[in-house]
Amino acid sequence: MQSNKNHKLAKIISHGYELQNDALMQNGFLRLGQNFKVLQITNGDVDKALEILKNKKEKKRNKIQNMIKEQINLEQIPEEIIYTKGDYFKKKFGKNSKEKKHYNKLIQQVTEDTCKVFLDGNNMLFVREHIRKLCLKGRRKEAEEMLVRLSCEYINQTSVKHLIVIFDQTDQIFPSMEVSENFHKLDLSESYTTSSTFNFTLEVISARPLFETSDDYLVSISQSQDNDSSLYVTSDEGLQERLFSNGVKYIMSSGTWFKLLKS
Repeated sequence: MQSNKNHKLAKIISHGYELQNDALMQNGFLRLGQNFKVLQITNGDVDKALEILKNKKEKKRNKIQNMIKEQINLEQIPEEIIYTKGDYFKKKFGKNSKEKKHYNKLIQQVTEDTCKVFLDGNNMLFVREHIRKLCLKGRRKEAEEMLVRLSCEYINQTSVKHLIVIFDQTDQIFPSMEVSENFHKLDLSESYTTSSTFNFTLEVISARPLFETSDDYLVSISQSQDNDSSLYVTSDEGLQERLFSNGVKYIMSSGTWFKLLKS
């Protein structure tokens, strides 16, 4: 199984699609064979590849929803009990077959009670087109800086006191300090303006060498946080599941976060 996976990965790398495949995987598409075929069809165009994969995923989701509707004879299936990942869907019921067990919903806004925000940096680098293109062009440092800067701009308009951004590996490590002390270290694009006064602290962390990925770091740190005042931002469904299992109450998708930054 592992050798087959390595073979597929080697084929992706040999065709020069390694960064493009990373972008697809960060958006939740983990099947290497499928990614390779789509990248071949689109000549390595990540945006076109994502469009094809998302359409395919949506068709699969609709098919599964119809199958479940027929099986349990309901006119509408609550969104919380259907999700696509791995085997593409899972149904969970209570002791009574009519009693649906709902998954925690992702939140859409930063609440006034939120004191800490944890960003899954690696996942977020491949969500927005302009940041993703910087990564694909080998300008990852600029992409990281843009993500941090835009997030700081938004956080400064809220009551959040601490912003923590975690990457798998980064050279731009900031200790927990006042943002004004950190911000001069960022070589930021002139097309974005930065507020001169900040009311929160910024921390940028590299998961390695203590952890293999930012996912593992976030799962570990979630065990010691106040769940009533902490928000985690990621679109990684596997990570969301692990965080909810740890008792985390508030998770926001990366896409929703970027919408807030834009508003």
